[in-house]
Amino acid sequence: MKAFIRSLAMIVPVTGLLYLGINYTFPALASVACLSGTATNHSNNSLAGCVLSRNTEIRVNNSRFFCKEGQPIYFTEKGTFSGCVLSEAIEIRRSSGVEICPINAKVSFSISEDGNQFIDCM
Repeated sequence: MKAFIRSLAMIVPVTGLLYLGINYTFPALASVACLSGTATNHSNNSLAGCVLSRNTEIRVNNSRFFCKEGQPIYFTEKGTFSGCVLSEAIEIRRSSGVEICPINAKVSFSISEDGNQFIDCM
């Protein structure tokens, strides 16, 4: 019986740690491949931007952006995606309807202090 209680004592903390690790999500995940020598950094050494060496999909919360190879991509000092040139058209849902942001358009993304997302298509 003592062996069973010791086993249980070891399993419970480990499964608790796994549970915490699995349920933590990041607001933006992306792997960015930059052309050699094009990366610039913010003063805190985080990536400010670069020229993409391949088409790249960026996901931020519920938004997806398809950034074009050979074009610049930008990030904020906190590492949040802030803009790129689109390799695929995207739909931007607004209170007045849906706006289509076409291929080769510049898109910018930001999040306000209160958590509202802003997407502009130029």
